[in-house]
Amino acid sequence: MQTKELGMKIKAKRQSQGIVSWPEDERPRERLLSRGPQALTDTELIAILVRVGFQGTNAVELGRQLLKQFGTLRAMAEAPLSALLDVKGLKGAKVAQLAAAMEIARRVSLPDRRGGLGVKPSYFNCKQ
Repeated sequence: MQTKELGMKIKAKRQSQGIVSWPEDERPRERLLSRGPQALTDTELIAILVRVGFQGTNAVELGRQLLKQFGTLRAMAEAPLSALLDVKGLKGAKVAQLAAAMEIARRVSLPDRRGGLGVKPSYFNCKQ
């Protein structure tokens, strides 16, 4: 078996396994907690929000599929809920989690009544 084929088979098997089977330092949630949210890819951030995938597809792969379908996080945030509900593996709870996170991000980006931003970026610094 060629090295490329072997690598693809390992990658496919890994994608179908739950993230819990991955080494801890490669799991999105653990990486976020140890390195901060800025260290994660868009795909990994989505994976944390959806929490689990569906049979044969883990949360990271589901996040990858969402970005491929919508193109960008902004396009995904601006898509109607019905478009998210049409994605295989997304049902009400996952769509609600994504929509809530995107709405929080939208609200944070708005000036608050005192003239500043609602949340200071330093709140997201994991190093204390």
